[in-house]
Amino acid sequence: MVMLTHHCGEPGEQTPCLIDDDLIVNGSSTITIVGIISVTGDVKITDNVKVKIPAGSELHVGRCLILEDESMITVVVSDGEKKMSNGSVVLSYDSSCSSPNLINRVKIESNSLDECRDGEPVLIEQLEGGEQSGRIQLVLVYLPVDSDECKSKMNVVAVAVAVPIALLFIFIVVVILVVPFARKKVLQPAFRSCFKRQK
Repeated sequence: MVMLTHHCGEPGEQTPCLIDDDLIVNGSSTITIVGIISVTGDVKITDNVKVKIPAGSELHVGRCLILEDESMITVVVSDGEKKMSNGSVVLSYDSSCSSPNLINRVKIESNSLDECRDGEPVLIEQLEGGEQSGRIQLVLVYLPVDSDECKSKMNVVAVAVAVPIALLFIFIVVVILVVPFARKKVLQPAFRSCFKRQK
């Protein structure tokens, strides 16, 4: 499989890479968009083309976004990217002429993401420029995960932290009681302080 990577600025930059025309992509390649790409015309993706958009990158289509055949768009989310990408726009297009139910053709691929900690990445549709514009944005958000698996995982972590602390405390107490030097240093000052208070 061929990997085509389009570098247009860096993720988070406000100045996009502008393609002032229609864009047709076909074949069986994988295209990865890095940065912000803005296409003034239509974008038509056909055959078995896979378009990957890493979290933080954006594709803005001025008119119609059309996905045909087995083509699809994947938003790639990796561990540690929540702060940068939460609430960010991934795609924008004119819904009046784009493929129907386009959000169902856009998948999320998560790499080593801890959903119990960061939440589940999902895409939501929101209007861009009001209802009259007909434009839609797909926005990446992270929803809290309240599952038995996550609760069990948190309990395991709590126990894993508590057990070593308890063992360390027991070890310190045993050392103080068994080792004469440690017992003398720790207990005798405590006894003296106690007797002074009673007097």
